Amino acid sequence: MLNRARHLAVRNNASVCVELNGTTVRMRTVSCAGTVWTGVGTDSAGTITIANNLQVGGGPNAVFTNVGGASTTASFTVTDPKTSHSRTVAVTASGQVSIQ
Repeated sequence: MLNRARHLAVRNNASVCVELNGTTVRMRTVSCAGTVWTGVGTDSAGTITIANNLQVGGGPNAVFTNVGGASTTASFTVTDPKTSHSRTVAVTASGQVSIQ
């Protein structure tokens, strides 16, 4: 979802804010208070449900700029509730998304 948001920001030449909330994601254009993006994979409210009931925590919201960088860095923990295994997903200032 993070890489998708980065691509969306570059494609639309506008910032995209990624709001992660437990098992769902929403993307907003221009800012974290902007218009909720709807498209492939979202419901009518712009909500994307994360597969396999994976849980996401951490933050703050990741905000990607129109040139693919991130105006805020972020670190998220993704946990599989079945196994309790977790991974950290980081967003750097350059907009790179990495799994650690």
